[in-house]
Amino acid sequence: MAEGNRALDTVSENIRILDRRAEMTEKQSDICVEQLCRLVKDENDDIYSVWENFCERAGKADVAHKAALCRHICESPRYSAALIDMLAYGDAEDVSAAASRRIAYVRNKRNDKIFLDFSDRIKGARAHYATSFSDACEAVFNGTCEYCILPVENGRDGKLYSFYSMMDRYELKIVQIIREDSEDGSESIIFALVGKTLSLPIKGGRGQMFELSVIHESADFVADVIAAVNSFGGRLKDVGTQPVQYDEPRRKFYFTVDLNGASAMPLALYMTLEYAGYAPMGLYTV
Repeated sequence: MAEGNRALDTVSENIRILDRRAEMTEKQSDICVEQLCRLVKDENDDIYSVWENFCERAGKADVAHKAALCRHICESPRYSAALIDMLAYGDAEDVSAAASRRIAYVRNKRNDKIFLDFSDRIKGARAHYATSFSDACEAVFNGTCEYCILPVENGRDGKLYSFYSMMDRYELKIVQIIREDSEDGSESIIFALVGKTLSLPIKGGRGQMFELSVIHESADFVADVIAAVNSFGGRLKDVGTQPVQYDEPRRKFYFTVDLNGASAMPLALYMTLEYAGYAPMGLYTV
């Protein structure tokens, strides 16, 4: 009996030693990754070269290591201008004076109220009445309006992916949202104010949601996206998918990320560099 207890004690001690060694190895790995991030960042002139050099030298770099590199790049003043150019979509300066603050929407009693609610946020907002949601999107796409209003989620069906497909078709991004509840509280709809431009602030903010999409052949990559979100301090709130039109083997995956006060920039950079089929869908405060 005593001999058996000694054997158990020995095995237990060996496990504790291995655990400590594993913890030390992980810390040493993190230190080496940080050093490699600094070296490749200083040795290369552009972000794409930094990424390629890091991936080549790190071997099979995992998500956490690539996330560390993206944080280093975003924290470096050297790349601040390049980041803004790389991660911004559309150009606010392209909005004409006639289109500025003009909001297209399909008119009905509820949508009139939503327009007035958005008008409280967009000072000087002007209405443009559209005959359909496609017509509203077209008005933004062709430069007649700066924004349009679309329903993007309801309490019964969740995300309304038909409208996300519409945003994809017209290359529009969510910039603000408003939740509208029925008088008895039995129904809710989230309306989005969408436009052609999307810029990511260097600093994060409370209550910010970042929506993005990725075209991919299978769902195998989703676990890596979740790991990346976690590495940047965010939390995956929702993920959905639908087939890519005219390309059935591939699917488009839509992710909604609660940034938890973190900046969207490192995650957007990681997605840009890692996935050719990535596109931002929106950044807004709830």
